[in-house]
Amino acid sequence: MMLEATLPDGLRSRVHRDGMLAYDFGDAWNSGDATPGGGIAAHARRIQVINAHLACVKASLTTGFSIAPATGETVIGVAYELNDELAKLGGVTAAIGESGMLMMALARARVEAPHGPFDWRFQRVGPAIAVDEIDRSYALLREMLESPRRADALLYAELLLRAQAAISVDDPAGALVYAWTAAEGMLRSLFSRWVDECGKQEVGPDEQGHERVFLDANRRKSLEGGSITGWHMAEIGSLVGWLPFDLYRTVRNCAKARNDWLHKQDLRALEHAPEAIHATQQLFSLTEGIDLTPGEVGSISISQRLPSKSNDE
Repeated sequence: MMLEATLPDGLRSRVHRDGMLAYDFGDAWNSGDATPGGGIAAHARRIQVINAHLACVKASLTTGFSIAPATGETVIGVAYELNDELAKLGGVTAAIGESGMLMMALARARVEAPHGPFDWRFQRVGPAIAVDEIDRSYALLREMLESPRRADALLYAELLLRAQAAISVDDPAGALVYAWTAAEGMLRSLFSRWVDECGKQEVGPDEQGHERVFLDANRRKSLEGGSITGWHMAEIGSLVGWLPFDLYRTVRNCAKARNDWLHKQDLRALEHAPEAIHATQQLFSLTEGIDLTPGEVGSISISQRLPSKSNDE
């Protein structure tokens, strides 16, 4: 083992020297397991946490390192009791049966290649990841888990990782869709915050002396409904100042590219996939206060692939 971290809500994680990442989810992360379908949902939440951490690992690296997202196929879930508890189930036989299956599962994960002889466990590509980079990734994950917006932060971090993974395997369509899905969600979060601030204005009583509400439920519903698109939110954000102008222009380009791809299947729109990833990283920092922009080499490799001319020019 190289490093171990204790994280909020009983989550523990270890990094092993051979590249194995292990996570111990406490009871707080297993809620719903006993309900019909709850186990599947709980496992999906655990995988989302793992992917959010992988996004943190990606952001902590100073080299251009491709990281594949965790899936139900690549995450091995094992559960076991302590040796004294196993002994109560039937002594040595039970202990061998339970812990033996655990050891076999972990051994296979380290040795067997699920996708052939060129799996990373046999063919290592790129430099080793430094301990301080992994340590920083845990610090970033801790910020997400301690955030009052934890659910959104984990979701958008996972989508960012999936976009980065897609672009690394020459899948710009997947990268564009994943990145814009996260970007639009964060735009809506920023827009909702602005609406909340506007709603705090005091307008005084009416003619009968009843206190009036500046932003009532009906008005809020119309502002936050489906008729307000990413285009509207970006325009408003730029006009009132919570969306920086350069980021506004990037968001506009990416919104158009996403629509051109989904509705017209315009292959030229896919050129904007790296730009959408870049916008998602900036929006994540703006929305969540956490920087998931990769290190120097990673940032350069993304920016070099940005389209040289925007749609606004």
